[in-house]
Amino acid sequence: MLNFGWTMAGEFLFCFFVGYFADQKLGTGYTWTLTGVGAGTLLIVYELWKILRR
Repeated sequence: MLNFGWTMAGEFLFCFFVGYFADQKLGTGYTWTLTGVGAGTLLIVYELWKILRR
């Protein structure tokens, strides 16, 4: 279960930082950061759904 927690944190942080750096590069405010947070949240929900379906 510890591995699952690190996976969730890694997915979320990866999406967040990709969005953050895209915003810094493109000068788009918080648009891509929020998109990354949303994508990270969806990935976490998907991983939880896969586990609960077993």
